[in-house]
Amino acid sequence: MLAKYRELRRLRTTSAATDAEVTAAIRARAGLAARHPGSLREIDDLPLDDIDERILALEAAAAGGAMPEWLEPLARYHGWMRALLRAKRWLSRARRVDDALRSRFLREATWIADEPGVQRVAELLGEVASPPRGRLNVIVFREVAREIGRDPDEVRRALLPSKRERRGRTA
Repeated sequence: MLAKYRELRRLRTTSAATDAEVTAAIRARAGLAARHPGSLREIDDLPLDDIDERILALEAAAAGGAMPEWLEPLARYHGWMRALLRAKRWLSRARRVDDALRSRFLREATWIADEPGVQRVAELLGEVASPPRGRLNVIVFREVAREIGRDPDEVRRALLPSKRERRGRTA
């Protein structure tokens, strides 16, 4: 995660002037999004001070300090989002989600090996096909919260606070 936040900072603070620099920045963002889905929103929404705070916290943890409390939910968030985005792409061929489709998914979804359990993702296929409020994030926050025993809104606020919530922290 430390490398991710250093890359977020670099992408946020580096301006691209030439076509080659713009192309390189686009490729870097795409690579970052593939490894850490949701991180592009962090580039756009997290204040640079918050990114710097996360870098410092991760550097301290790497030097033997305490792990930041947001680290585990964030790692789970990225894993869940990767799995659900892949499932959503897989579902693009499907017309409806039924038991036969879930069985096929369980056979074919070998790419979930490093992600949340394939069985749980298969159970969620109906929601993935038509996410609440059109957002996979709703499912992801709920599943991360379930795994760590916290409230989904609390997890969302810890990982991706709104501008209003960030202002409230500093007020």
